[in-house]
Amino acid sequence: MNDLRDLQLELLEVIKQFQTICERNELSYFPIDGTLLGLVRHQGFIPWDDDVDIGMPRNDFEKLAVILENNLPKEMHYRYYKEMDFNAKDIQYGIRLYSKKAQVKANFYGHEEIEDVNIDIFPIDGMPDGRLRYKIYQFELLVLKAITKLSQITSIRTFVKRPPVERLLIQMGKILRLDKVLNTKKWYARLDRALQKYPYETAKVVGVFWSDYRFNEMVPKTCYEPAHMQKFEDVEMPCPANPQQILQQLYGDWQHPPKEGPKQKHPITIYHPSVKSGGGY
Repeated sequence: MNDLRDLQLELLEVIKQFQTICERNELSYFPIDGTLLGLVRHQGFIPWDDDVDIGMPRNDFEKLAVILENNLPKEMHYRYYKEMDFNAKDIQYGIRLYSKKAQVKANFYGHEEIEDVNIDIFPIDGMPDGRLRYKIYQFELLVLKAITKLSQITSIRTFVKRPPVERLLIQMGKILRLDKVLNTKKWYARLDRALQKYPYETAKVVGVFWSDYRFNEMVPKTCYEPAHMQKFEDVEMPCPANPQQILQQLYGDWQHPPKEGPKQKHPITIYHPSVKSGGGY
């Protein structure tokens, strides 16, 4: 078995634990981004994919953060930005759910990182009605996100391929060192409050703002609900009501894999440290 497929199977085990928690607590969730594409096009992982992204309606996301504190098997742990140190700079938005049963070493353009196998979980939030309000809100969110990133400028991956303009802004930010006067946790909190301005339950348009796809993620809520169950590897996951529209906005011609053939995101190596089994689910 190759490392990539081994990693996917470990990710699948994390998905199963996550599903158990959601089922026991009646929480809704949806695969998003590449995980959704894999669900619809491959009935499992995209053959070259090495991560999992999940979206949850905001209220269910907040409930999950509380539930995880006391309801995880001993071989698992999680990371939630609200619970990090006040002066922390390595904050990531959303919830990251880890398994201690396996570690992955990934090579990002010559830079190696090692961490426990994990999946990312993000809130799905509402957007305002009306074109003008929508544009103003977009601008507000982009400004808040930009300031938040400036607050942790020294931890931004400069080895990741980025557009020239973005690389220039990052370099300027590192010279100005605004991170010394901007508290990262405070700015994440401001962005988080702004994202909750329009409740998911009453919104007509919803999406995952923190995604790499930003406003391409914003779709009519009818694209998500009602969900139906669909095969993903050896389990079933909730498939949005209209995944075709979501995927079209994200990827364009999503139905056909790239002609040049599958490309793994990063060279990876997976390890299986010894982990004592514990209770939980």
